[in-house]
Amino acid sequence: MIEKLFNINKMECKQFLFLLLVLPFSVFSQLSTSNSQTPYALVKNVLLGQGVVVSNIKFTGKRVAIGSFDGSKSNIGLSGGIVMTTGFVTGSKGPVGPNNLENVGGSNGAAGYTMLGDKTFDAAVLEFDFVPSADTVSFRYVFGSEEFKEFVGQEFNDKFAFYISGFGIPGTKNMALLPNGAEVSINSVNQTRNSEYFIDNNGGGSVQYDGFTTVLTARSAVKCGRKYHLIIAIADVADRIYDSGVFLEAKSLTTKVDYEATQKLSNYLFPEQDRMAEGCVSSIFTVKKKNLKNDKDLSIPIKISGSAIIGQDISNTFPSLWLIPKGKESDTFSFKTLADLLKEPSDSVVVDIFLPNSCDSLVATTFVLFIEDIAPLKVTLPNDTIFCKGIPIYISPLITGGYPPYSLLWDTGATTDSIKVLPASDQSYQVTVNDFCLTNEVKSSNIVHIPNYVPLDISPIMDMENICPFVPTPVEAFPSNGGGVYLYSWFQDTINISKIKKDTLLPPKTVVYRVLVTDQCGDTVSTQFNYKVFSPPLIPSLVGDTLICYKDSTQLIETPKGGLGQYTYRWLDDTLKTPTRWVTPKFDGWYTVFIGDECKTFEVRDRIFITVIKPIAQFEFKGNPITDEVITMVNLSPIYPKYTWTYDFSIRSAGRDGSHIFKDSGAYQVNLQVTDSYGCSYDTTQSIKIYYPVSVYIPNAFTPNSNLFNNTFFPVYTSISEAEFLIFNRWGQLIFQSKDLNAKWDGTYKGVDCPVDVYIYKVKTKSILYETKEFVGHVSLLR
Repeated sequence: MIEKLFNINKMECKQFLFLLLVLPFSVFSQLSTSNSQTPYALVKNVLLGQGVVVSNIKFTGKRVAIGSFDGSKSNIGLSGGIVMTTGFVTGSKGPVGPNNLENVGGSNGAAGYTMLGDKTFDAAVLEFDFVPSADTVSFRYVFGSEEFKEFVGQEFNDKFAFYISGFGIPGTKNMALLPNGAEVSINSVNQTRNSEYFIDNNGGGSVQYDGFTTVLTARSAVKCGRKYHLIIAIADVADRIYDSGVFLEAKSLTTKVDYEATQKLSNYLFPEQDRMAEGCVSSIFTVKKKNLKNDKDLSIPIKISGSAIIGQDISNTFPSLWLIPKGKESDTFSFKTLADLLKEPSDSVVVDIFLPNSCDSLVATTFVLFIEDIAPLKVTLPNDTIFCKGIPIYISPLITGGYPPYSLLWDTGATTDSIKVLPASDQSYQVTVNDFCLTNEVKSSNIVHIPNYVPLDISPIMDMENICPFVPTPVEAFPSNGGGVYLYSWFQDTINISKIKKDTLLPPKTVVYRVLVTDQCGDTVSTQFNYKVFSPPLIPSLVGDTLICYKDSTQLIETPKGGLGQYTYRWLDDTLKTPTRWVTPKFDGWYTVFIGDECKTFEVRDRIFITVIKPIAQFEFKGNPITDEVITMVNLSPIYPKYTWTYDFSIRSAGRDGSHIFKDSGAYQVNLQVTDSYGCSYDTTQSIKIYYPVSVYIPNAFTPNSNLFNNTFFPVYTSISEAEFLIFNRWGQLIFQSKDLNAKWDGTYKGVDCPVDVYIYKVKTKSILYETKEFVGHVSLLR
């Protein structure tokens, strides 16, 4: 049952736990991913290193779940390679960080993988055959997951494995093991178990996953020259919600080799590093001996193939049999591309370098290169114009084709990318450009014109007038000549109010307007005009008490002056439209009124702040209401000039503290009223219950003979809230009953005098404390 509840609330649990995390700023840059390459290319071009030949590459799953990554600027621990996930490689649901989301992942719709378990989903499975050239094969990897750390030990234990099978391996073996032999999983590598191999990524980082392993090595013993099968698999377990991923280091699928062949270009002029520019790039090949203990003379066959023609597309500067003598650790050879001046598709060059391996056979290390044509070098030096007198300009050519860096030579002798000129009259300039490959040089020229410069000017603006203020008035500036590209600044007196050519003025009173125009040469002109407003300013005047007592009222009165004609009023917090109003504020606050006149183009705001004075009245009782005769009231209020105590709404006393003797048990109201130096009063009331000991006095005889004394029989109560008074004759007959606390028996029954006798009484009482007591006895009736 607990597991089912956990499963249902997994999303909520994730969100809650994430809120507890504090994510500081990460010092790492971003991880980047791509799924542009096919699984075949990822194995061949990314994962594969020295000493391994692969074939029969197959991928099962969704293509969005496999791709390449660049981790050189991230905290994943690997510079790059292949990444496989249980969701997506790219996008907002992928592994690219920072770790700023609590529930990254989603189903890509792939099926599970039974080798990882029955309850699996979104599996990505990459498998291939390989033949090693040594006795050990290995590759480096990192496993990360959004399931860390809060789902450690749960059923949501996303799984991955590296299954190897083949010669000498019974069945199938998982290579994803820790150095201590434990399989790598969320439940076996985490914050509490094998934690030396775990990295908590909840501090941010450049990876979205909440945690991942340190860089681990998958390693297996193999037989040189034998075929093996490798399966790299990862899948979600129990649900599809949160994703996991495994990062495989580039070029790390290797075996130990005695000789290593590498290749590089003299210049990389294309984004693709296997592209050679025609006519100006060399390819350099190096063979390095990695084991000099058994060093000997080395003869290496070289095979060149592809569509490129030796002597026409590439130079014939490579040996067919490459000899590296004993004692020489490494050697190089190279060839360069040749310019055939033909426009043609890419030519390919395939270089096979056959190196001996531990199996005593020659294995080819293959390099595939492509020769690309160079786009023709084109240079354009457009004509230009100096618009501003005395201000030089820079002229620069537009260069396309060829390959940078470019070398420039101006007819002025300058060799910079641009030159600054300020001719006295129209003048032409010429530039000669060569590219990096020096295939040809291109020249271009232009003319710099000196126009007939007319000074900047602006049309005047006529004075304006209006009866009312704030009347919208369109206005526009009309500059001319100068350098063009005008900038505008409108001023109302000295205040900058606008920066556009055409605007609408709202003059509040009689003011001076000015517009300033600047052209692209920095020249400035201005014009100004007067705007007269005939209506006098509307001046408000709001009066009323600014200090009032709590629950008191004050009248606010607005008496404006100036303006035009009749006034209008609008109170901000009320529907009143009158110049006066009464207010009874409970709290300090502003009261605002808007005043208008017959112009109806504006309103003037006026407001007043009212402070409400509310003294503090507080007290507490001192004394025991059960045992003490005098109860004291201790005043906790601030020091005020006057205090008034009221007990049960009538009896009053003065003084800072109060005291009172309550005559009988009961609930009483005690009120304290304080009055401050402003004359403001405030009071507070508290209840107190007084409890005196319960007592009942009952006589044992009475004489109902109509004389002046002892004519009735009754109990006398103290501290009683309820009572029932009953009288029985000697035969147990009830002859009197009452619940009135003041009830008295006059010695009759149904209006007839009872005979002289001894009678039984019973009194049932309930005290103020809700205690019940019963009194039973005898009373003698005498006449």
